[in-house]
Amino acid sequence: MLIALSRLMKRDRHVFNYYPTPFPDEHLASVMYRAFILTYFVDIESHFKNRQKHIFFNTPSRCWVPAFKHLVTYFSNNQTLDRLLKQHSNLMDYSLLAISDNHIASLFDTLASLGRANWKLSVHIGTDRGWRYCPVCVNENVELYGTSYWHASHQRFYQRTCSQHRTVLKVSPNAKFALPTIHSGEVAERASVEEHELDKKLATIVQSLRLVPTVERRKRVIFAVKQKLNIADGDTSRYSYNGRRLSQLHELLTDAINTPEILHYFTFDKAIAQQAPFTSISGLYQMLNFNNQMHPLWYIILIHIFLNEDDKLIAFDPKVDWSCAKHSIGNNVMPIAC
Repeated sequence: MLIALSRLMKRDRHVFNYYPTPFPDEHLASVMYRAFILTYFVDIESHFKNRQKHIFFNTPSRCWVPAFKHLVTYFSNNQTLDRLLKQHSNLMDYSLLAISDNHIASLFDTLASLGRANWKLSVHIGTDRGWRYCPVCVNENVELYGTSYWHASHQRFYQRTCSQHRTVLKVSPNAKFALPTIHSGEVAERASVEEHELDKKLATIVQSLRLVPTVERRKRVIFAVKQKLNIADGDTSRYSYNGRRLSQLHELLTDAINTPEILHYFTFDKAIAQQAPFTSISGLYQMLNFNNQMHPLWYIILIHIFLNEDDKLIAFDPKVDWSCAKHSIGNNVMPIAC
């Protein structure tokens, strides 16, 4: 995917030599889309279809490092790399709990590594299944700027509602990348209080994790959850201590996620019954293996369910050494009889 786009950019540099200025909160992919319209007078799908290229931008989870690197170079006089990626992409969200490599030299190397990552069960994250929009924002954008565009904040996999209008975000009808349009009779759905509050809580967890040094995040999350649940490495057979405890914890987890607010983030089916953390005991244990790279949303939901506010303050305080933090959390083990 990345190689194909890189080759395209080298061969067709005239296509990429002008980009419109990003609108507030506009996703970089949306900027690239509008550049095609201004330059080619066709949409980006037609361009790739005519050249028999694979449509690789079906979902926001795609990491198009060569394209973003080109955009960063183009806008370098006005914005820094860090600011551009934070304000106009979701790459920082996807790299939130990536396995850290001390040998990685630059942010783009990190993102390239992230783009090649084969996250387990990422396809079952419902908020990653397409580009999302707020109907109210679309109307406002067309009225103010003369065009709609994809908002970076609407593509956050841990949020289902528009923070500005408290509407439930809708998925692009054709599951493709064309800029959002409002259809006749389409009405914005007001998010419930529970949905909106859950969005705010998950966003707070993400903000707390971002304050932690990158190399420590996975350690802190996994050790905090394992200490809180009192799960050790080792035997997970049915009659072992770990096995019995995981079984009881899984029942609690199943009850906790069986609410409309949380279930809307995922797409569960029979294909994942034996491997997903929320539908199998073995999946839950595998998720707590430091070397298993699962989608960040699994961990964010787990933190939301099992760690209270005091636990999170201890676990994610960058001023507290993570090894000390895990022992402090260990003093407050969940009281589940085994």
